[in-house]
Amino acid sequence: MKTKKLLYLGLIMPFVFWVSMAIAGELHGNYNPFVHTVSELGAIGANSESFMAIAMLCCAVMTLCFVVGLWRVCTEMEVSIVPILATPACAIMFAWTSIFHLGHPWHEVIGFVPLLLFIGAWLSVLLWKSRQLQNLRKLSLLSFLMMALIFLRFVPSFQQHFPGLVQRFFHLGWSMWFVSMAFSFIKLLNAKYNYVPAIND
Repeated sequence: MKTKKLLYLGLIMPFVFWVSMAIAGELHGNYNPFVHTVSELGAIGANSESFMAIAMLCCAVMTLCFVVGLWRVCTEMEVSIVPILATPACAIMFAWTSIFHLGHPWHEVIGFVPLLLFIGAWLSVLLWKSRQLQNLRKLSLLSFLMMALIFLRFVPSFQQHFPGLVQRFFHLGWSMWFVSMAFSFIKLLNAKYNYVPAIND
C-alpha cells in the first residue's frame, strides 16, 4: 500500500475504536462508560464479548498498518523514528484484549504496555523539532498530558467512582496523538510531492 493510504488508517482506527465502544455498550445492556472500563465490554460472558473481540482485532491490524506508514514517512522525511517505536504497543493492547478477555488469568499480564504510548508522545515532543512539525509537537504534548490523567486511578475517589472515565482520558490521549500524527505526516507528504517550483526559484 502507498504510504499515504497507510497513514489514513491513523485517522480511521481511532474512529473505529470509539464507535465500537459505543456499539458494544449498547450490546452489553448494562454499561456505564464513566463507571465501567473498556475491558468489561469484552468480558467473558458479556453480551458484547464477541463483538469487542472482532472490533479490537480489526483495530490491531489497522494500527500495525499505520505503524508501517509512520516508519516509511519518518524514514523518507529524515525524521526521528524513535517516538514511533512506541506505537506498536497500541496494536499489542488491542490484540491481547481480543484474545484474552477480561476474566482470563492472562488478561492483565501486559498492563504496562499501553504506557509505552505515554512515553512515545513525550519523545515526539522532544525529538521532532523541525519547523514543519511544530503543530504536531504541540498536539503531542496535549496528548501526553491527556494520557497522564490515567494516574488519577491512584486517587481513591476517582478509582472508586469513575474508573471508566479515568481510563477514557488515556484512550482519548493516544487517539489524539494518532490523529495528529496522521494529519501532520500526510500534510508533509503533500507538501513534498505537490510542490511546483516557481520560475524564479
